[in-house]
Amino acid sequence: MSPLARPRPARPAATPAALLLAVLATLVALSLTAPRASAATYEVWSCRGPQAAPTPSGAWVPATAPETAPKAVTADTCADGGALRAALIPNESHAKGAASLTFGAPAGTRIVGFDVDHTVATGTMGFFSPGSYVSELVATDPGPGQPATALTACSAPRLGSGCSTAAVARRDATAPSLGGLVLRATCPSNGCGSANGVGAEAVLRSARVALDDPAAPVVESVGGTLAGSSTGGTRTVTVAARDTGGGVAGITASVDGARPIVDAAGGTCAVPYSAAQPCPAAREALFGVITSTLSPGTHSIAGTVADAAGNLTPWGPVAFTVPTKASNGAKSTAPGAVPVPGGSPVAVDGRLTVTSTRTKSGLLRPSGRLTTAKGTPIARAKVRLTRTRIGAKRPVTTELKTVRTDQDGRFTAATLPEGAWNVGAAAVVRDGTATAARLLKTPLRVTADASPRRLRTGGRAVLAGRLTGAGLSRKGAPVRIQVIAGGRWRTVAAVRTDAVGRWRWRHRFTKVSRPTLFSFRAVVPQVGTWPWADVAGRAPTVRVDP
Repeated sequence: MSPLARPRPARPAATPAALLLAVLATLVALSLTAPRASAATYEVWSCRGPQAAPTPSGAWVPATAPETAPKAVTADTCADGGALRAALIPNESHAKGAASLTFGAPAGTRIVGFDVDHTVATGTMGFFSPGSYVSELVATDPGPGQPATALTACSAPRLGSGCSTAAVARRDATAPSLGGLVLRATCPSNGCGSANGVGAEAVLRSARVALDDPAAPVVESVGGTLAGSSTGGTRTVTVAARDTGGGVAGITASVDGARPIVDAAGGTCAVPYSAAQPCPAAREALFGVITSTLSPGTHSIAGTVADAAGNLTPWGPVAFTVPTKASNGAKSTAPGAVPVPGGSPVAVDGRLTVTSTRTKSGLLRPSGRLTTAKGTPIARAKVRLTRTRIGAKRPVTTELKTVRTDQDGRFTAATLPEGAWNVGAAAVVRDGTATAARLLKTPLRVTADASPRRLRTGGRAVLAGRLTGAGLSRKGAPVRIQVIAGGRWRTVAAVRTDAVGRWRWRHRFTKVSRPTLFSFRAVVPQVGTWPWADVAGRAPTVRVDP
């Protein structure tokens, strides 16, 4: 079986926020008048980014077939420069089982190109094995009436044979589009066993997937307090939009054709993208216009909505009139204005941080601070927040209620539910958008108890407990049952938690010829996209008498 590839040296990459702003600025220059008619694409990177830097692997969803659990495993070390792995563990027999990594095109998109650096390998077929392992990269949903096709395959077709293939699967935009890619290690028959202690594995070292996103965003509403014939002071414009495909990446606004201001989505919606649907499906942007900087007369504000692929849809123009005297009594001499949030002072480049506080119940409340580059607080600025559940089979990004900074530039959001969340924050400042993100997770705990704690040889004991702190991700979490043998903890069984985090294991004690104390514990390991480190809960000892 091939070991994981060594991490590649990482080259410096551009700041994700800066890259996104540059992309959006280019899109604004291309079109401010009509939706793009032709299809556009966006790229999703996994394990390695375009500059070979370690990148999250969240676009590939790990899964194991229920009938093979816990003999099938997935592991993710991409964030540390490693790889993403799916395997049927060695020294076990398997029956029609699989461990897989799936990249599925979001609704409204199709895969039109990819580069997938991977390895597929199987062990030697055992003498008593009725079937052989298969490890492969498969293209799914290639088109109406077309079957799934194996791009790379490795199998042990006869006794005494195994295989290992390292390859880079490539496809360009001229080939038929696909609905998904699956990298998997399987036992397709009624039983598989290996003769050399090796099962099957599939390893993803890096991937670039190009997705066709033909639909432009939809502007659902434009509102606020700006429109009218007698406007003074600071007024607002709100733009609500939605997108099928990669999601809404940014919304721009420009007064009288001046330099547009970009309200970027933030969070996972940052170039290079690492999620199949990197941006929120729907969002709302708020822009403020300081009318005291405008000359008296009629003006207009307009802008665009961009999705992750660069499709553009215009909004506006919204006409408004500035009276002879601005609301603050000052006369304006500025040739134009840009929409800014109600921050004080207005920053050229803001610095945004995300932290958290813990409630008495152990839940987390996102908080943070917005300042200028010199550390001056930006007061009463709008901060938009998103949250993405980490550890779920299909992470979904949702937008939280917008908050406003206090006089010290600090903000606090609503308490997060139990679990692990990637919290993104974005605040519009005068010449751009300050963004930040942070992984926030509640503490994980697993309990373990034994009943009865004393029995005779041939008797049966039940170990049971509960996993807390993982939120909705607790369902199906792997729990390894370990016992001390030879001075070391050794795994003797594995189970999975139910919908509320409970687990249970029964064991009959045989061949015990003298009074013996058995020390057990339950371990929830860090595997796949599970964001917590290993956590263990020790059970009371069980005494077995002859």
